[in-house]
Amino acid sequence: MIKLSCVCADHESGGAPLAGAASVGPLGTIVGSDYTYYIDGQQYQGYMSYSSDLKPGSAPAALIVHQWMGLGGMEKLRADEMASHGYIAFAVDMYGAGKRATTSAQAVQYMHEVTDHPTLLQQRARKGIDLLKSVPGTNASAIVANGYCFGGLVVLELARQTAPVAAVASFHGELGNLTTPNPLMGGIPVQVHHGDLDSQGTSGLNAFEDQIRPLYSNSNSNGGTMTWETHKYGK
Repeated sequence: MIKLSCVCADHESGGAPLAGAASVGPLGTIVGSDYTYYIDGQQYQGYMSYSSDLKPGSAPAALIVHQWMGLGGMEKLRADEMASHGYIAFAVDMYGAGKRATTSAQAVQYMHEVTDHPTLLQQRARKGIDLLKSVPGTNASAIVANGYCFGGLVVLELARQTAPVAAVASFHGELGNLTTPNPLMGGIPVQVHHGDLDSQGTSGLNAFEDQIRPLYSNSNSNGGTMTWETHKYGK
């Protein structure tokens, strides 16, 4: 079991979500609101955002997975941004309602309560996918997942275990795997954004690339090659 080290910038817990209000975007009125749901009797507090101009079954969807402090303003802002581009967006709660870290030590504790149990991680993240599928306007074959810091690890684990997503993107995410990748992972496009000063360094990025490169070497059913990308940002 890997031990995670995730240090997120202060601005990641900020932002200005709609928080139940509405604003006008290029695709019409964008509506965002907190969304309460349950898993095995435990309450969770996510955030749903969408355009009022949705047509049934036509909209792509985006799962947003929070950084190590828990779901906050930054993730809600990202959900609103995705909604403004025509997505139905849902910021999933991986910790539970009211469980938001206020210190780094607490964030590490909450994070490991999830990452030390990969089955639990999958259950909580896939609940978000299921909720997106339940929205009448969602195109269930066009759901992507974006994750930040801890959330980057989550979306990569969704890809490793071939969750029903069309693509995943990790931003400043932990790259070490919690589980052995399913050989079919190569059917899910993956994009990784990695900072030069991220705790895993160049060696961590290289190890990730070496691990997934063989999984993407085969052609898909359309005769093309599924893509994976890594983007490194210098200090």
